[in-house]
Amino acid sequence: DVISNCKMSNISCLGIETFLHDPYYQKIGQIKASEGDWNFSTYSYAPFEGFVSDELVIDNETFAEHTPISYFQKEFPFFAVTQNDEIWMSIIPHEINTMKEPIKNAFGDVLVLGLGLGYYVFNVIAKRNVTSVTVVENDIRIINLFNKYLLPKFPNIEKLSIIHGDAITFL
Repeated sequence: DVISNCKMSNISCLGIETFLHDPYYQKIGQIKASEGDWNFSTYSYAPFEGFVSDELVIDNETFAEHTPISYFQKEFPFFAVTQNDEIWMSIIPHEINTMKEPIKNAFGDVLVLGLGLGYYVFNVIAKRNVTSVTVVENDIRIINLFNKYLLPKFPNIEKLSIIHGDAITFL
């Protein structure tokens, strides 16, 4: 029976302050803007609403997959980019948690395929050991929204260049 095989040890309560004090959250805030059918919007997790909060964990002995599920005790607002009311990217705990290692490991000249809300870009251009960041983004409306509303709040923008184009073609 599926229910009896369910492991509840992967569910945890997260401290909301950790995420609300993230440098990106502090600097960017919540922006409401549109470019065609693309929008910057604010959504929220309700208190005790479960969500995937980190990478899938594989048990080394059984090879069983465990999905970390978390919740907040208070409402948690998050910033998202949507197209036709469908979320394409959001700055949620999963995004923040899964970007920790790639941000930590970034150095030198960094190539980013896809801009989204620029969370990764924001964090890597702030690093001293990152000399440049090149982003390839296919949708000019995302670039326009980013340049108008987000880029002015970013540190070290002299390190950043954005190329309008297809990532696969660019590669």
